Amino acid sequence: MVTEELLNDGPEVVVFDSLFKGHRAAADRRAKFVEGELMNPGLLPRTLKENSVQAIIHLAAHSLVTASVETPRNITTTTWWAD
Repeated sequence: MVTEELLNDGPEVVVFDSLFKGHRAAADRRAKFVEGELMNPGLLPRTLKENSVQAIIHLAAHSLVTASVETPRNITTTTWWAD
């Protein structure tokens, strides 16, 4: 897992997840965990600033291929803040 490897290498890690199709136990307990939606207008920017985030690894995805095929434009909701 990416989080585990990063934590083993030394940096602090913040996991930001809505838990929409996941569960808290899947995230390494050594990482700081923030439950929230990417589209929350204040939570993501505040989380990035409060934790002095220097890099982002975005791993969110639909676990079912059919969901991505049926609504491929959903990616826009996870990239709007990158501009």
